[in-house]
Amino acid sequence: VDRLLSLVYGKIRGEGKAMLAVSTIPNAIKYIEIIRELYREKCKQKQYKKYSDAPIYIVYSDSQSYQNCASLNGGKSEVAVIQDFKHSKNGLIIVVDKLQTGFDEPRLHTMFILKKLNSVKAVQTLSRVNRTCPGKVDTFILDFVNTAEEIQASFQPYYEDTILSSEINVNFVYDNANKVKTFCLFNDEDVEKFVKIYTKKGEQTATDLGKITGLFRPVCERF
Repeated sequence: VDRLLSLVYGKIRGEGKAMLAVSTIPNAIKYIEIIRELYREKCKQKQYKKYSDAPIYIVYSDSQSYQNCASLNGGKSEVAVIQDFKHSKNGLIIVVDKLQTGFDEPRLHTMFILKKLNSVKAVQTLSRVNRTCPGKVDTFILDFVNTAEEIQASFQPYYEDTILSSEINVNFVYDNANKVKTFCLFNDEDVEKFVKIYTKKGEQTATDLGKITGLFRPVCERF
């Protein structure tokens, strides 16, 4: 809840959303009850009141063993829940198996994982956050269950190169920068022109993007 309000909802120009994937329906029900309670309390604080209407939904396949999913979403059907989540500015959706695959919401920024994932299921689940949209410059996954090695092994069959972030070796960065420079594809002046446009204050315009394209074109030709 703290991360939702203080970080996630401020992403993607203030329209960031999140998904929580859990292992069982009973766990999902417990989480939505606790999260909603904590969320209501947190939104009493002045800086978070603007998020008080952001929905917190739950989606799972109905079973006679558990209460109807719609009853936890104010009577809304699954279709209505998905549409409302898509149209809302912010929000959290809790899932068990449904929506882990095929759910396309570009403003989904963060995913919390509380279940084991492997093979293609891991790739499909984590890929929910990779849809692009204006203002989306990064994504975030907080995994409480799977190790980095397990996730890397799941992705490896589908990608030529799978790299997970670890401690940065500064020498490695400089060595590679120097190696790239030996190909003489660009010079320091090209870099300075790019940085000046890329780091300008305010949003980049179509003209700015055109200038950046113009800078890259001769580099690509040399390559």
